[in-house]
Amino acid sequence: MGEVPLYVRDRFVETYYSDRWYNSYEIHDHESDLIKCWYCNVTYPAKLGVRTITFHDLALDLLVYPDGRQQVLDESEFDALGIPPDDKKSALATLDDLRRLFQKQLEK
Repeated sequence: MGEVPLYVRDRFVETYYSDRWYNSYEIHDHESDLIKCWYCNVTYPAKLGVRTITFHDLALDLLVYPDGRQQVLDESEFDALGIPPDDKKSALATLDDLRRLFQKQLEK
């Protein structure tokens, strides 16, 4: 995953939304607990059940490093999905929103 090595005991703080087109993982190092990165999946809004969380991944991802660098992943897979034009527009707008959100948060 990008330049981020993952280990079995790394801690993932996962966040899902029923009204947003993404979910996110805040990934912490298993020894120091420092944040390694944030990984955001562009998805259809999640369906939150009593015991389950279901989401439809749209392949497009954003990887954000603690130093503020951002890397968009899997653009070709996203393009190959052939999703409806309005859904594609929503997914790309979500990616832009996420990029701005992290840029603002990490500038503080």
